Amino acid sequence: MKPLLALFLFALLFSACAEPESSTTSTPEQPKEEMITPPPVEEVTTAEQPTEQATETPIDKPAIKPEKATKPADKTPDKPKTDPVKEEVKKEEAPKTAPPVVVKEPEVVKEKVEVKISAESFKFSSGEMKIDGTSTLHAWEMVASSFSAEAMVLLNASNELSSIESLTLTLPVKNLKHKDNKLNENAWETLKADQHKNIVFKLSKATITPQQGNAYQVKATGSLTISGVTREISLDAACRVGDNKSLTFTGIKVIKMTDHGVKPPSFMLGAMKTGDNVTLNFKVVMSR
Repeated sequence: MKPLLALFLFALLFSACAEPESSTTSTPEQPKEEMITPPPVEEVTTAEQPTEQATETPIDKPAIKPEKATKPADKTPDKPKTDPVKEEVKKEEAPKTAPPVVVKEPEVVKEKVEVKISAESFKFSSGEMKIDGTSTLHAWEMVASSFSAEAMVLLNASNELSSIESLTLTLPVKNLKHKDNKLNENAWETLKADQHKNIVFKLSKATITPQQGNAYQVKATGSLTISGVTREISLDAACRVGDNKSLTFTGIKVIKMTDHGVKPPSFMLGAMKTGDNVTLNFKVVMSR
């Protein structure tokens, strides 16, 4: 019995020793199997989560980008609206300041020329007046080489005749003379020389028309006084401006004596009668 018990106890001890070895061997195998199965499950789930986040974020970002693009689009149309307005204002301001400068320069030049030029006084230098008449017997004439003349004449810088502002001719009646003294006495008596000593012409208006060179045609209007009777007359005269700025007037005027209250004289007990019309020929030289 003792040997059997001993064997039985040995078997129990052997089994007891064998169980821990089996347990040790089995435990490492089980965890290995458990560790292999869970990792793929966890890796798959973790891989799916980032993909969802990655897909969600790109969807939000494009929605934000169009908002930023629309804002500058609203600002850009505002800038061109203000730019043309500024350009129009600049264009309008430039022409407004430029024209006055161009209109002022010619005006200043004209004013300077007008101030420098003024009428000058001219007086009688030499000349002759001749009255031609007719009669039943023959023609007659009386000549005067001494008389007075005064004028205010405007000559420009080029020595051209611009205007005649005033002109007065004074002819003493008794300076008209004929070779026959008796004829002189009858003429002076007819013209009432003792009461009205002078024949006077006063210019009221003169129209000047330039001719060739330094020659001018003058149409004059004024008053003529003979024997105290004044009448308005017009006459044509030629004027020439000399190199020394002298003025020479020449012309012819027919005068009707009865217009001035003068009765044509008669001679030799009425055997010779003079005509009513007389012709005045004049040449007047004036200088400053």
